[in-house]
Amino acid sequence: MFTLVSFQMTAFTDLSMDSAKVFAKSFGAEFNIQALPATPFVEAPLFRVADKDRLQTFDISQKRVDCFYSEYSDVNIKDFVAKIKQIPNLGKISRLAINYIGFVADEDEKVISNLNRKFGFQKLFGDACEFMFRTNNRKQILEYTFNEIIECQNSIMQNSSTLDEVKSISFHFDINNVPVDDIGFEKIASLFNSMNKELKEKIDTCFGIVNE
Repeated sequence: MFTLVSFQMTAFTDLSMDSAKVFAKSFGAEFNIQALPATPFVEAPLFRVADKDRLQTFDISQKRVDCFYSEYSDVNIKDFVAKIKQIPNLGKISRLAINYIGFVADEDEKVISNLNRKFGFQKLFGDACEFMFRTNNRKQILEYTFNEIIECQNSIMQNSSTLDEVKSISFHFDINNVPVDDIGFEKIASLFNSMNKELKEKIDTCFGIVNE
């Protein structure tokens, strides 16, 4: 499987400053709460709330709530929905998103050669040493239209412990719905579960291609 870089869940909504502050304070003593510098951008986070083990970090703004998890797990969906439910005076939710970034090491550049050959780039450009593509397909999930975006590129990853740099191929999966007026809260869990099913299928497919 890919080495995880980031797994993120997002709900786009409308919060007052007071609601954002009360929500940040609701996490309890096991979380550290940081007020961030004010900016004129309504999507810029006002508060950052992280557990002491850095397993999850919430960024809270007036327009969105993001959570970054250190692991990719189905449990994260239940956790995120439960946390969103704690927000006082929660405004209308117009959009949901899941983002996953992972990579495979490619020190000998066999993976990039395989992908160049697989997608026909080699015929046009030869043995390219740099590689990047992006796709965006749309799919109906329940009654909502979702973007299913995949970005792939060669990259340099750094081991946070040894600081060694590793040649890699990274994948970014972004599943998000076209904004609507309001997504009923009772639908959020089932939508996230359906989005996660799509995400798992795409991760498995791409990892299979990488390892052909």
